Amino acid sequence: MVNATQVIHGQFSEMDIEDLHNCYYDKLKVFDGSNMHARLIAAYCGRAPSSFISSGSSVTLQFISDFSVNGRGFLLDWYAIDTPTDVGQAIPIGEAGAIGACGGSSTTSEAPLFLFSPGWPSNYRNYADCTWVIRALDSTVEFNILALDIESHRSCNYDKLVFRDGDNSLAPVLSTVCGREVPGPIRSTGDAMLIQFTSDGSITGAGFNASYHRSCGGYLHADRGVITSPNYPQTYPPNLNCSWHVLVTAGFIIGVHFEQPFQVLNEHTSCSHGDYAELRNGPDFSAPPLGFSGRNGRFCGGDSFSSMYTTDNQLFVHFSSDSRNEGQGFKLKYEARGLACGGNVYISQTSPSGFISSPNYPGNYPPHGDCVWKIIAPYGEAVELQFQDQFDIQPSPNCTLSYLELRDGADSSAPVIAKLCGNSLPSIQRSSGSTLYMRFWSDSTNTQAGFNAKYSRAVCGGTLTGQNGLIESVGYPDVHYPDNLLCEWFLHGPMGHYLSISFEALDIQNSSECANDYLEIRDQSASECGGELTGAVGTFTSPNYPNPYQHKIKCEWRVMVPIGQRVTLTISDMNFGFSQNCSMDYLAIHNGFGENAPRLSKLCGVVVPGTEVKSSANKITVIMITNHDDSEASFRITYASDEDAVCGGHLTSSNAGNITSPDYDGISNYTNNLNCEWVIQNPQSSITTVSLLFEDFHLEQYTDCQNDYLEIRQGDSEGELLYRLCGHSAPQEPLLIAYPQIWIQFLSNDEITDKGFFIHYSSLACGGVQESQSGIISSPNYPQPYNSSSLCSWLLIAPEGHTINLTFVAFEIESHSVCGWDSVTIQNGGSPSSPVIGRYCGTASPGTIQSGSNQLLVNFHSDHSIQRGGFQATWTADSLGCGGILHSENGTIRSPHWPQNFPRNIRCSWTIITHESKHVEITFNEHFQIPDSNGQCLGSYVKVLRGSNEEQEDTVLAVGCGSSAPASVVAPGNMVTIVFQSQNDPGHGFSATFISRCGANFTGPSGHIVSPNFPRHYDNNLNCNYSIEVGNQSVVILTFETFDLQDQNALQYCAYDGVNIFKGTSITPYPMATYCGNEIPAPVSIFGSTLLNFYTNSDTVGIGFLATYRVIPCGGVFNGTRGTIKSPTHSLTEYHHNMNCSYHITVGTNRIVALKFNSFHLEVSSSCYKDYVAVYDGPDIASPLLGKFCGALPPPTIKSSSNNLFLLFTTDSFGADDGWRASFRETLGPQQGCGGFLTNSSYSFGSPDSNEDGRYEKDLECIWMIVAPTDKLINLTFNTFQLEAAIFGNCRYDYVKLYDGSDENDTLVGTF
Repeated sequence: MVNATQVIHGQFSEMDIEDLHNCYYDKLKVFDGSNMHARLIAAYCGRAPSSFISSGSSVTLQFISDFSVNGRGFLLDWYAIDTPTDVGQAIPIGEAGAIGACGGSSTTSEAPLFLFSPGWPSNYRNYADCTWVIRALDSTVEFNILALDIESHRSCNYDKLVFRDGDNSLAPVLSTVCGREVPGPIRSTGDAMLIQFTSDGSITGAGFNASYHRSCGGYLHADRGVITSPNYPQTYPPNLNCSWHVLVTAGFIIGVHFEQPFQVLNEHTSCSHGDYAELRNGPDFSAPPLGFSGRNGRFCGGDSFSSMYTTDNQLFVHFSSDSRNEGQGFKLKYEARGLACGGNVYISQTSPSGFISSPNYPGNYPPHGDCVWKIIAPYGEAVELQFQDQFDIQPSPNCTLSYLELRDGADSSAPVIAKLCGNSLPSIQRSSGSTLYMRFWSDSTNTQAGFNAKYSRAVCGGTLTGQNGLIESVGYPDVHYPDNLLCEWFLHGPMGHYLSISFEALDIQNSSECANDYLEIRDQSASECGGELTGAVGTFTSPNYPNPYQHKIKCEWRVMVPIGQRVTLTISDMNFGFSQNCSMDYLAIHNGFGENAPRLSKLCGVVVPGTEVKSSANKITVIMITNHDDSEASFRITYASDEDAVCGGHLTSSNAGNITSPDYDGISNYTNNLNCEWVIQNPQSSITTVSLLFEDFHLEQYTDCQNDYLEIRQGDSEGELLYRLCGHSAPQEPLLIAYPQIWIQFLSNDEITDKGFFIHYSSLACGGVQESQSGIISSPNYPQPYNSSSLCSWLLIAPEGHTINLTFVAFEIESHSVCGWDSVTIQNGGSPSSPVIGRYCGTASPGTIQSGSNQLLVNFHSDHSIQRGGFQATWTADSLGCGGILHSENGTIRSPHWPQNFPRNIRCSWTIITHESKHVEITFNEHFQIPDSNGQCLGSYVKVLRGSNEEQEDTVLAVGCGSSAPASVVAPGNMVTIVFQSQNDPGHGFSATFISRCGANFTGPSGHIVSPNFPRHYDNNLNCNYSIEVGNQSVVILTFETFDLQDQNALQYCAYDGVNIFKGTSITPYPMATYCGNEIPAPVSIFGSTLLNFYTNSDTVGIGFLATYRVIPCGGVFNGTRGTIKSPTHSLTEYHHNMNCSYHITVGTNRIVALKFNSFHLEVSSSCYKDYVAVYDGPDIASPLLGKFCGALPPPTIKSSSNNLFLLFTTDSFGADDGWRASFRETLGPQQGCGGFLTNSSYSFGSPDSNEDGRYEKDLECIWMIVAPTDKLINLTFNTFQLEAAIFGNCRYDYVKLYDGSDENDTLVGTF
């Protein structure tokens, strides 16, 4: 791979590869791109030297050899050359001077170049496979077909011309062409187009004749690019009208800059007439102008212009020239700019992928960066991260200075996947579960370009939790799985259960010892035992107790007693047989939760009854291990909580106190294997700070604090890690933590101990957490002098997608050369470990500080001596423009500067995404003012759209302008987009609050429904409605994949938590079904729209449910050469009452329909007057009736007389059955020579040859009935006979059968 503006010239100086025609065995393939899906330049073998030139900046080489003849191989010399930009590069002519080469590459120019199918205008050959790549430097490709003659087919299944929007075979399809009708222009959205022409073994035509050129205008869907006027920097032609639509990643804005030379000649300085370039701050002409005031978005003349920025992720560029005075034109560079770093990113069906980049990418990232992203995929799937373009983060040993850290989970305590720095592009990274944690950190020294990474749903793998499920390889069952896959699924069943896996299908490449492709199943931990036990007392036993458990197993029990008590385990019976050194079968008991907690004891063999093991606090873990299948393991253990805990507890910061290691006296050492947990709550967290003062601290000294340590986290044990401390180096200053609750844990292992620690905790009356759009902070007593020995910490939190502007309006702090006495310290993030932006003192104001994420930490410290006037600062949330993607349950959106006037010519787009179990409701503040000149909300407005920002008519939920705010909006789903645009006079704008409520409306053909918070526990006191709206003649199939709700009451009724299912879209007194408990319901079938109502009470909660639905239409229109039709719900449930389904089948012209019923079970009735299937020979019920069928006897194969067949399925209000399924195919009929009723005294007939190529067609079944007059015999003579040969003496495939009679039940004369 070379620079993007260069191509690669390759020269083989040596070549010695086994030689054979078409390089059948050993070969070297060279592909014109970055992978093997790119155009094949050539396949090389033999000894003849050769060379190649790529069309782009990369090539891929694939060397293949078999197991026989070998050679010395090849030696390739290559070098990069600049891509020619002055003239286009045409595709060379074909072999021997024939017009139309089969494949090649080309670079466009302003003048048209031409492309022909091989051999044009003569017919192309059979089995052609030609690929061309056309590139347009800094532009797009326009392709015009001038003449077309390719074998016709409705779906172009035979011969075809395929256009792809990129330079490889995986790029999106722009168009597929065949037949003789010439399509309109085909345009790429980027700088490359791949064209592939293929033909089969039958009919051919003249092919195609086409021209292509650099497009003037187009759709550019890339995060950076270049737009130039035609011929730039040469003179552009007259009478141009070019438009470019630029779309970058959602949540980003666009930076725009005109390069020099800029020469768009115009006699009017206002650019109102003549030649001009026009920029619009949005998707089209209706968007506000972009640029300097008074220009209306137009640029002309020869001046240079400074950079400009959109306020949304779309840009519209228009260039117009009149009939005279042309100039050199313009070159415009654009790139996406991030709004703010960090935040939560949700992957969904509507937003399957996106990009995350370091701040200011591809420019250098700023110093002191601390960005944290959490990428969350749907339940059961995994996150994939693929790095793009370049990777450049300051290298350092172990990446300690600047780095990108990836963790396999939701927070900083999750397992590390990778810690990256340097300038090598990392490989693809994947999570094992549905969440990936990313943290980008930059220090204060060298900064580099950073990174740009594409996130997406991993093609396979993930973590699945529940009672059952289905795992399939990629593409199963329709296509083979691709090469180079690595898929890992992690299956977790409920506690107390084991997992059973059964294969429905297995087709994997066979190799010795499964060395190539394989499926591997590992038993990470058996789940037949174990569990979580709570309460003051209890008992648990080994599986199968009192009998021994005689299989390999690993079981884990976690016991938690009330806070403030310790757990006492009493072993009343334990016999694990003989186990030397407890190495094979044993019980491990840990002081706390999990096997990483300190181990208190390891027991095996026969244990004396009454043996006790005690925890230090209220948690303990027991793990049972057996390592062979003939073990004798069994036990019975009781637990109690009648003793006080030796450490830990719940504390309140306002009630100051002390935390010490157990039995601390400053002299004696603490004991081994301790696990202590304290929770300190700060009830006034908005105005106070928790202080931790270390008066003594002596723990075991060890690298990275892996042995004995003290850990402090925000919130609880799953919260963000703030500190991990060990050794003798206690913090010299108190630790200040602005957070509502902190969690402290002390662990010691079974080795070295020390004197322990003594910590004083208290609540300081300054600082606190401010989570808002804006706020004010000030030193204590301000504007009076601050106190001596003051300690304050403020945590400022803005909405996701925003940064924080902190502006000091007053500043007077005791001066010192390094601010060693009194100081204000600002950190870029919400953690004590976040990078320090600066430490300030004296009288020089820090001015305005901008964060790099949505959090900022401000610490104030004063010593015991001189006090000054202090400081005051204001802070506001800034979205770097406006708009963005908000992953939030609630919040507020405002026009810029609200309630002050918004500026002119601005466009903002917010996309709000909440949990998939919920919908969004929006309420506008009554103080609403968006002036619009004509009152029709065309120039200035606020719009609320369903889903992502596609301003189509059916997505608009509300529009507002003038002084009347839109009414409250209830969106049907979990995603809405709000678009604000101003082109008229400024006004106060709008403020809108949004909240999410459970429930949603579904209108798609399929989808999934989850309970709130799934797969975590749902909330109490819910009442959620999920409606699936379909047509009257459609069936909804609802399938629950996971189900965990509170059980029934004593009367076997779902009185607590449950799911009601109703027919229709409203709640009625009589649901069709009600479910609760944890048994997965059977699939539910509903005819028509469906409502799912989920209700919970104030008591027990569970994981909830995951359900999928699909809509099966009742009937439909079926076009194609073959297909399957069936009654709705066939093979799932019985069909429904009162259905009236029509199926219209159409095949190709001059063909007929053959219909075969594969399964048939309808209610029986005389004359089929109840439920029936009626088949008509034509397009509707006015056509002749071929048959009316019911009961369980399948109808015979039915053939139409034309290319239309109509089937009607009708049911009444009573009985039902399984339904029916039928397959249809396109074939020939008597009118095309396939079969017939022959009564002539003599006649000739034969196998049909509809396309007159001398060969009969595939998949035929022709029946001729020959009827002679009474008392006459029939003499049948075959003049020619050439069918597919028999296999082992059997006519298994193609054959002719003769019967001596009127049907197939008569005597078989022979099979030939």
